[in-house]
Amino acid sequence: MGPWTQTCFETGTIRTGNGVDNPASYGTFPRLLGRYVRELKLLTLAEAVRRMTGLQRRAHEPAHRGRVERGLAADLVVFDPDTVNDDWQPGAPNRSPTGIDTVVLNGRVVVQGGHFDRASRAGAVLRS
Repeated sequence: MGPWTQTCFETGTIRTGNGVDNPASYGTFPRLLGRYVRELKLLTLAEAVRRMTGLQRRAHEPAHRGRVERGLAADLVVFDPDTVNDDWQPGAPNRSPTGIDTVVLNGRVVVQGGHFDRASRAGAVLRS
């Protein structure tokens, strides 16, 4: 295995709410899971999740992130590996992905039943 096996997957976009957002804000990880894991089978689901979470935490995030453990900030995503995918379309980059049922940020549910609670404001800026 080459050095690329330790590469973490991340996105550096910001959703401004003004104009047209970057499609990566909505679809980077769903595309990775749907297209590159499920369809093309370029890596396993476990390896993709590791590169999006645990490997990411070790590389960039504070010690209180990236693990499911009592007393730590809970950031969790519940998705269906058989249907998760980005829903990007030309001219409409801000379409929500499919196959994601629940998202928890900082212990607060922000997506339930695939519907985003815009009033939740549960996110936080993390500095490495």
